[in-house]
Amino acid sequence: MPRDCFDMPDGSAEEYGMILQKATRQFELLTGSLEIYIAYKNTVVGVTELYTASTFKATVATHGFNAALWANPIMMIAGFVILLVTTLFLLGARFQHVTDTVKGLSIAFRELMEWLDAIQDKIGGVGDAVGDFASGITDKLSIGGQLGGGAAG
Repeated sequence: MPRDCFDMPDGSAEEYGMILQKATRQFELLTGSLEIYIAYKNTVVGVTELYTASTFKATVATHGFNAALWANPIMMIAGFVILLVTTLFLLGARFQHVTDTVKGLSIAFRELMEWLDAIQDKIGGVGDAVGDFASGITDKLSIGGQLGGGAAG
């Protein structure tokens, strides 16, 4: 019985040694690839931590800048104007049906007012005609009255 793997009969120890060397090289290739992957992952973790820290600092700085801007009354007014315009735009988009209905009613009322103005003009024309007629009758009566008064007097 052999004492170890290199003490094999028929010279197979050299062959076995070559197999072990080949396997060792393959494992070194595999472990080298794994070490590269581990180094890559460690780099990704480090970069992610740096990015997270810088993002946090940028967020804090942005909040500070926003607070400084909102402390300015002009920015508050501008913000409220933007809020108002946005609200009106969203309401206009949401209530387009209401807007169309009001627009239709506005057109209907405008046409009604034009119709009433036309009737008023015609009534005014009739009034003028009645006034002219009455003036004509009055003129005729006063001429007749003068004639009659002159004959009686």
